[in-house]
Amino acid sequence: MSDAPLLAQLGSERRHVLRTVDGLEDHQMRRSLVPSGWTMTQLLNHLAFDDEMFWISAVLGGDDRAIAGLHDGWASEPMTGTEAVAIYKLEIARSDEVLAAVDLDAPPRWWPPSQRVRRTTDGNWA
Repeated sequence: MSDAPLLAQLGSERRHVLRTVDGLEDHQMRRSLVPSGWTMTQLLNHLAFDDEMFWISAVLGGDDRAIAGLHDGWASEPMTGTEAVAIYKLEIARSDEVLAAVDLDAPPRWWPPSQRVRRTTDGNWA
């Protein structure tokens, strides 16, 4: 099976997210409009750290930088919307480097040790 359709869909979803937040003011990015209390800034952090960094850079790529930087994206330090977009774009770029170099049919290069799989209440790995 070709990886092209999967990678095209991933690119489409990333562009959709970025189009959704394009032009929003910082106060709009940090305001919650949903019962969960999530903000657009928190959602971008989740996508950057819990999806791009964890699944692609750390698990698929075995990237030491990503593994060392793993944390709960929902619990990231407060930041501006502009900073959250920049971090998301940075992690996308790093993920794209990993995806260009790995065989998606190969087993993961890294998996968290069983004692690190659980996250603590402060958002860090335990």
